[in-house]
Amino acid sequence: MIKKYSLGGLALLLVSTLTVAKTIYADVQVTPLKPLKNHTVWVRANQNTPKYPIALAKSGVRGCVVYSFDVDQHGDMNNIELMAAVPSRGLAKETKKLLKSWHWQVAEGQQAALEHKVIRLDFCIGGDSEEQAQQQCIAQSQLACSLSD
Repeated sequence: MIKKYSLGGLALLLVSTLTVAKTIYADVQVTPLKPLKNHTVWVRANQNTPKYPIALAKSGVRGCVVYSFDVDQHGDMNNIELMAAVPSRGLAKETKKLLKSWHWQVAEGQQAALEHKVIRLDFCIGGDSEEQAQQQCIAQSQLACSLSD
């Protein structure tokens, strides 16, 4: 038995699928917890807002993570350790990939030295504009990043 499909039906399906698509706004907030920003030896070479990981955006995953790590005297990251993640599934893996892509440079007026860092990253999706997504993320970054807090 051979099934026949009309091109008109296929075109209608494509058009209706395309009209459902909408813009999704997202933001990532990076908050240094230790050391405080004005006492740091190492800063990210690229201070732009990190890109929301595509795998997280496609899944609609939002939340926060806290990581600790060391930046050695050469600017290399070591001892990356997850301290908290909400939700605990999926977010940690993608965030660790993001962290490993960062490059570090010595902060102005500082000498290269080993530095222990603790940072928080908030991943937020929603709102009708980039500004709304950013404001939601700033508000989220003020909340505890722990299920027990």
